[in-house]
Amino acid sequence: MSNVNRKLTSILATDCVGFSSHMEKDEEKTLGNLKACRSIIDPYIEEFGGKIFYTAGDSVIADFSSPVSCVNAATNFQKAIFERNETTDDDSKLIWRVGIHMDDVIIEGDNIYGNGVNIAARLEAACTPGQILLSSSVKDQVNNKVECKIEDAGTKSLKNITDSFQTFGISPSGDGVIKTDGVMYAEKEKESHYKPKLAVMPFSNMNKDEDGGYLVDGIVEDLITEFSMIRELEIISRQSCFDFRDNELDLKTFCKNFDVDFVVTGNIRTSGKRV
Repeated sequence: MSNVNRKLTSILATDCVGFSSHMEKDEEKTLGNLKACRSIIDPYIEEFGGKIFYTAGDSVIADFSSPVSCVNAATNFQKAIFERNETTDDDSKLIWRVGIHMDDVIIEGDNIYGNGVNIAARLEAACTPGQILLSSSVKDQVNNKVECKIEDAGTKSLKNITDSFQTFGISPSGDGVIKTDGVMYAEKEKESHYKPKLAVMPFSNMNKDEDGGYLVDGIVEDLITEFSMIRELEIISRQSCFDFRDNELDLKTFCKNFDVDFVVTGNIRTSGKRV
């Protein structure tokens, strides 16, 4: 193993929220919207010195030699996608989430392997729609070096990752974006105001069948996506809400832990094609 090539790198993982649901509704339109978003994302990754080493469907994973450049790429393309969503019809809006982690990884050809890649992907899955979520290793390196507000997002337990991670979030609106030459082209961070926190909890499948379970989870994901379009609300991440069900937590404790103001719950029963 002494001949294994390694490097310290910043890993960016991003994907589209509710992509499977979009594809189910209209494959061709969703594919066109995906290509439109990738035409935004890919150039920013390249502009800030990143290299894409993995893609599958809507997922993109890239690495950067600089954590500052990595965060700047993410804030820029999230800002651009946010602006795209403001000017397109509801069915064409795609919301992205980003996880960023810095770690020592293994290089093999054009691919990168290691636990750091998995952590970046799990951070991305823990995001609220439109959010950029950083590990503490990234936050420590970029603090006071990027023109965006970084907020404490709490300690998260990531799926299939033993250790819990202190995480830090960047606003979905992407305010305070900079170009590579350091010139601001987005308005300065606006005065922050409190946003009520809303959690869409997993609905109960009254039919108790596996197919119905997929439908119920899909409806919940669609609701999370729709609520995330409301700027005045902060939405608790899908993973956190689904962990509540999987770990059989008490709802009161969950709301206290995540400082939740509003909760959406429900039951779904199907009969033939009727819901």
